Amino acid sequence: MDTYATALFHGMPVDGMSELDLSYTPPLGSPWDAVQVAAQAWMNEHHLDVQRRMVADLPGSQPS
Repeated sequence: MDTYATALFHGMPVDGMSELDLSYTPPLGSPWDAVQVAAQAWMNEHHLDVQRRMVADLPGSQPS
């Protein structure tokens, strides 16, 4: 929750959230925070959407 609050307060973009250097305790958690995993998944899907639109806009492309 603190990660989201910090990101909102500072107007941080999603890609900035995925690059945060957050501390963790190896026996209790993973090196990737759940917030970072969610941000990376959103970025991957967002980039796919952008690529799909770019391909759809190419001359001679067929509508899907």
